[in-house]
This record gives sequence, C-alpha cells and structure tokens, in this order.
Amino acid sequence: MKKILTAVIVFNISFISLYANGIPLSTNSDTNTYSWIKGRQIIRVNLNPGYAAVFPPLLDTIFNNYNTFVGLTGLNLKKYDDYINAIDYKGSFWYVPTISYSLLIHPRVGIEFGIGVQSMSFDFNLSKDKASELIDNTISSGYLGNIGGIVSSDTKLKSSITLIPITFGITFYGGKNREILNTFRVGVETLVSDIETKNGITGLETKRTTVNAGVYVSYELGWSIELFPTKEWPVKPYIDISLFEIGYYVRSAIPGVYDDMREGINFFGGGLIDLTASIPAWHSLPSWINYVSAIRFSLFPRIGFSLRF
Repeated sequence: MKKILTAVIVFNISFISLYANGIPLSTNSDTNTYSWIKGRQIIRVNLNPGYAAVFPPLLDTIFNNYNTFVGLTGLNLKKYDDYINAIDYKGSFWYVPTISYSLLIHPRVGIEFGIGVQSMSFDFNLSKDKASELIDNTISSGYLGNIGGIVSSDTKLKSSITLIPITFGITFYGGKNREILNTFRVGVETLVSDIETKNGITGLETKRTTVNAGVYVSYELGWSIELFPTKEWPVKPYIDISLFEIGYYVRSAIPGVYDDMREGINFFGGGLIDLTASIPAWHSLPSWINYVSAIRFSLFPRIGFSLRF
C-alpha cells in the first residue's frame, strides 16, 4: 500500500511539473524552460473543400454525358430525353478552409474546436426558345395541346446549399514522435438551402429558404508531419494528412434537403413535364435508406497544415 501511495505521489508531482514548464516544441528537444501553455496550442487549417468541390462538377459530368450515364445506371428516362438535353446547367462552389484550435491537455492528448464553411450552387435553365421548340415538337404526339408561343420567358431553377460545420473532438497522438492522430469527434452541421424557381409558361416564381441541422459522431485517422524536428522555434510548422473519416449522423439533414430539391424540380418542370413522377418523396423510400444515408465516410478528408506554439 505504501509503495502504491508513493507511486501516485511521484506521478502527480511529475505531472504538475510537466504542466508548470510546458511541453517542448521540438520532438528532439530536452529543454524544460517553457511556460505552462507553451507548446500546447495548435492551429490547424484544412484546405480540403469537402463536398462542395464534388457535387457541382459531378452534375456537370452527368449533363454533358447524359446518354452514357443513363446507359450505365439502367434508368428508364427515355421520355425525358429531349427535355433534359435542352437544359443548360452551371455549377459552382466556394469555401472557407476549416480552422481548428487544439489544446494539449497531455503530451499525447488534445481537445479541439473547429469551424468552416462550404457552399455550392446549381443553376438550371431552360431557354424560352428551347421550351417553345419542345412544345411544338410534341403537339403531333398529343402530349401537349398548346403551341410553343405560350412560353413567355426562360424557365429557371437556382439552388444553393451552404454548410457550416462546427466540431468538437479529442485527439490521441500515437507514434514515437506523436505523429499519428486518432481523433474522435462530435459535429454539428448547419445546412442552409435556398431554392428559387421561375416557370416560363405561368410566370410563377418561388423562393424558399430552409435551415436544417445535422449531428454526427466520427473517427478520423491521420498524420501530422513535423517539418523541422531539430529546430527549436517558437512556432513549429506541420503538414496534416488524414487517411479517412468514418462516422454516423445521429440526426441527418439529408431528408430535408432532398424534399426541398424535389419540390424545386417539380416547379421547374411544371407546365412542360412532370419531372417528379420518377422521383419519390423521401418518406416513401425504403426505411433502410435512412440508415445508409446517415453513414458518414470520406477519404483524405484533411489535407492542410498546422502550427504548434
């Protein structure tokens, strides 16, 4: 019992001494002259734009290779071919790199707080001339009984989605030089979607803004590579690379965004074609969709740098 008590006292004295003098900035340094917070603060900048850089160009690829895409997926969209081929699409994105602050509460344990912004826009346009041509070409088939002159303006659908992730996590540093990062994180994602439509036949314009929130838990595996391990600088630079992140949405914002987009597409096609006839409402999908869509997985989610000071 006396030995155990002695060991506990020695451990606490060593622990307090470490915190009183800070953590050496260099992995190869033996100095012990730092203030209590020196070497424990880390600012990380993640330059990966995330989802924002994926979906706009993905839709662009689909529209530019529509027939190939339909053939590969096996979808039966032949009755929509002329309409979809007449649509002009333009996508774009912007983002603010995710910035996080970490505080080492132990040489191998840190707590973090992070925030960033991602935004993507999708613009669909069916010109007045193309819409008129579509109507005139379908009169003989009996699908539409009006003439193309009823189209008074372009038909438009503009959608933008802005994602604001706020994260809280704890990181365990492994490896000889604390270069392996195991981060367990809780994230709160605020998702703001704006959808604007204009119907070229009726002239009806709609605008809708929806705010959804998603909450997830995840695990991220990565590395933090010290650039100058033998230099004893006040600020030490690192390169950060994560291999993957896997998690699960306790509360997902995807159903709300899906239904908003479906409603926008319905207005976009109104008067010409019922585009939503082949797009089911979220609540009518199989229940397993809720679980699959709640899975969060990404490869190389973090590519950036960090500064320890």
